[in-house]
Amino acid sequence: MVAVKKIIVRLAQGSVLAAAIVLVTAATLKVQNPATFRDTLAAHQVLPPPTWDAAPWIIIALELVIGTWSLWATTRGFWRHAARTTSALFICFAVYATALALKPPPTPVPCGCAFSAAPVDNWVPIALQNGLIAIALLFCSFALPQSNSPQRHNQTLLAAN
Repeated sequence: MVAVKKIIVRLAQGSVLAAAIVLVTAATLKVQNPATFRDTLAAHQVLPPPTWDAAPWIIIALELVIGTWSLWATTRGFWRHAARTTSALFICFAVYATALALKPPPTPVPCGCAFSAAPVDNWVPIALQNGLIAIALLFCSFALPQSNSPQRHNQTLLAAN
């Protein structure tokens, strides 16, 4: 039973780290060409035009800060906090993609996630993907040890070994 718990904890930790790395990578790719990201958000026609100049930078900052903070938090034993924080951002992405699924742009445009420039004509899979990632991270947070200090976290990991 202890071996199964250890495997579950390690899988949950890997999922949190992967989500944080995805956020940092996406922000890094977007910051290299913010004008393209701005144009993509404008083409989505979800956000009001006055926000089109600020929104890309806010999203990039959120991805970078949450991704970096989550990576830092995991080194300090705050796995649950990292899982829940990254989950919250993926919930926002799921809500945004759901808005696009309900009212798609007039012509297919890229999603703006920075990993693909291919135009999207069906937003439902993207909404589901982000929603499932958010749910998976929430489930991971319950599998991870509750830790308020690195010392407590290390004791929990040693007990699981």
